[in-house]
Amino acid sequence: MRGIRAFGLAAGVAIILLGAGAQAQSNYPNRPIHIVVPYPAGGIVDIVARTVTEQVGRDPKQAIVVEARPGGNSNIGTASVARSEPDGYTWLVTGPAVLINPTLYKDAGYKDAGWDAMLGFKCVGLAIWNQSVAVVNSSLPVKTLGEFVELARSKPGHYNFGNPGTGSSIDLTAQKLFQTAGIKPTNVGYKGQPPALIDLSPT
Repeated sequence: MRGIRAFGLAAGVAIILLGAGAQAQSNYPNRPIHIVVPYPAGGIVDIVARTVTEQVGRDPKQAIVVEARPGGNSNIGTASVARSEPDGYTWLVTGPAVLINPTLYKDAGYKDAGWDAMLGFKCVGLAIWNQSVAVVNSSLPVKTLGEFVELARSKPGHYNFGNPGTGSSIDLTAQKLFQTAGIKPTNVGYKGQPPALIDLSPT
C-alpha cells in the first residue's frame, strides 16, 4: 500500500474489563496482575493499556504485566480472558469490538467461543473516548474528506483502504462512509492499525 493510493481511518474506544465473578479479597492484590490487550502492540488500545497501568501500578505495589494477544479482530485475546479464573488477576483492555463481534462472527458468541459481553465480563472503567480520523498519504492531492471522495469517485477501485480488522469499529465506520459517499476503495486487510499506518506513510 505504499505510495499515494492509500486511505485509512484511525479510531478507538478502550474499555477496561475484568472477568466477572471476582471475589473480594482483603489482601488483594498479592500477586502480579495480568492485562490482556487483544490487539497488536503499538496500536491505540495497547498504548492506552500501558498508560493506564503506569497509573494503576503505583497503588497496588504489585507488578502489572501487559500482553498483546491479537487475532480474530480481538476474539482470541478476549476469549482467553473470559476463560481465565474470575479472581481479579486477569484484566482485558479492549474497544467496542467486544460488543460488536458477537453479532458479526458466528463463533464469537458465548456458546462457541466461551464468552459473552454481557455475562462474561464486568466493566470497571471507561479509559478513553475519541473520534474517528480519516488519513491519507501526504502526497495525495487532497486536503479535505470531500476532496478525497471526489478523487475516489473519479477513479473507482484505484485507491486502497487499510482495514485493521473486519467488523472493527474502524471498518464499520469506513464502510458506512464509502456507502454514503458512493465510492469503492479496494479493501486491504491488516492485523491492526500499526502495520496499516506504516504502509500508508511516504516512502
